Amino acid sequence: MEAWARFNYNSQNTACDTNAFIMPLDLSLDTMICSSINDLDYALVRLQNPTSQVILPLNLQEINTGDNIRIIHHPNGDLATVSTLGKIEELSHDLLLHSLTTDQGSSGAPIFNENWEVIAIHRGNIGIMAAQTTEKMTAIPINSFLDKIASNLDSNR
Repeated sequence: MEAWARFNYNSQNTACDTNAFIMPLDLSLDTMICSSINDLDYALVRLQNPTSQVILPLNLQEINTGDNIRIIHHPNGDLATVSTLGKIEELSHDLLLHSLTTDQGSSGAPIFNENWEVIAIHRGNIGIMAAQTTEKMTAIPINSFLDKIASNLDSNR
């Protein structure tokens, strides 16, 4: 099995531009961490080769209902899009409900606070997951799974 990560795929750098590039992922069993425990549903993989891409800062501080947020995502697999401003509507330890507008292909995208620090990972419409009819979108706060993957973030490994 093979998989890749595409970097710089946005309106300024399309797939044909030299600034947009694809890097293969290391899918060996000793480097890949997957889990669906408590519905966190994540995979942690490494790039096969180092990259000079900027590492996004994480916000491990408290987040609150009413905080302003944005998402950078690829709705419907299109070029990267920065959302309009949204808000955290409800919050628990393992779930965040938000008002951002997203579409298919946005799951797994980072959600940022006003300082452009990652605070959560977008999941999708709660109505799809819970067989309910609602427009609320869900995300998983970074703190919910960071302690589970911290030992795998060592850059020397």
